[in-house]
Amino acid sequence: LEHAKAKSVKLQSEHVSKKDAAKQLEAQFNELKAMHDKKREIENKLEEERKRPVHAARKLNKVLEAAKEAKKQTKIEALALQVELEKIIPQVQEAFGDRVEDEEGRSAVELQALLEKSKRRLKKQEQLHDGKSIIQLEHMAAVTARRLAEKKEDLRVVLEQLEQIELDFGRRYKFWRLERKQKAKQASIDFNMRMSRKQHFGKLCFDHEEEHLSVEVGRNSQDTTNNATTSDVRNLSGGERSFTTLAFELSMWEFLECPFRVMDEFDVYMDDTYRQMAVNELLALCEEQQRRQFIFITPQDMHPFLHERGAKMPNIIRMKDVRSEESNALS
Repeated sequence: LEHAKAKSVKLQSEHVSKKDAAKQLEAQFNELKAMHDKKREIENKLEEERKRPVHAARKLNKVLEAAKEAKKQTKIEALALQVELEKIIPQVQEAFGDRVEDEEGRSAVELQALLEKSKRRLKKQEQLHDGKSIIQLEHMAAVTARRLAEKKEDLRVVLEQLEQIELDFGRRYKFWRLERKQKAKQASIDFNMRMSRKQHFGKLCFDHEEEHLSVEVGRNSQDTTNNATTSDVRNLSGGERSFTTLAFELSMWEFLECPFRVMDEFDVYMDDTYRQMAVNELLALCEEQQRRQFIFITPQDMHPFLHERGAKMPNIIRMKDVRSEESNALS
């Protein structure tokens, strides 16, 4: 009985030991299982962490590709906008002018109020100018300024021409005064020379300032100091007056360029002596100036004064005597 009890106690103790061992093993198994699960969880996390960069890299590559495509498209659009701006900017500058920075730093509201005030002033000014806009006034001002510039240029040219004309006129006037003085002196010398052929002397006194001409005539040109001179033709005889007139006309003829010379009744009141000298003077002038044509009209018969000319006889045209025709008609 004791042996059975001891065996029973032994079995009970072994049973208790196995049970505790089983519990211990179960506890160890659970612990190992927990550790295995934790290991698997860690491995899964590691696997996920390992795979995450790959997905992130792929996703990042996709984002980069999309960004590159967007950048390329943006660049194309920017170039298109730049081209469009290059077309629009000149038009905007022409319409509104260059951009103006407000040095006073006023706000948009203040600038808008100032703009409205300027518009009212502009409208008031337009009403003062027959309703013309500022653009029309600017156009009119531009046209007027252009015309003014053209007129100024024309005036400059005219003034230059006037200055040149005044210089030329001054030179010509100076030459004319000198030539006038010389011609007057030459005319007086020629007049005295022709008068000396009749033992007279003569002088032409030109007063150019008063536009007056006087004639001085005296007898015996070899001794002018002892002979009175006269400037009044009424103090001369008829023949002397006619010869003096002829000498004066011939002296003035030297300065005329007309190809014709005409003289009517040059020998009026002349006696035969004066008439002979007058004819000789005229014929000598004709021989000196053969390129001119001379016409002398006189009621006197010139044949007695031309018989010495011979082959140099001038052409004489004699008109019929009207008085004899009238007497024959009355008879």
